[in-house]
Amino acid sequence: MYKGEDLKLGDWVLVPFQAHGETEKILPAVVIEIVDKPEASFSFKIKEVFATFTPSSATYH
Repeated sequence: MYKGEDLKLGDWVLVPFQAHGETEKILPAVVIEIVDKPEASFSFKIKEVFATFTPSSATYH
């Protein structure tokens, strides 16, 4: 995961995913790494996290 304001390792999130030639889907994921580099350092587009889940509720971004 790209560094986010409130993301922590182990957080459940919803993220956009698009395989080559397919339409974009929103999929659940678990944060396993937080990267602290400028977005320009990546050779691909960084997509935002749509929502994070807590034990009590979901928080939409």
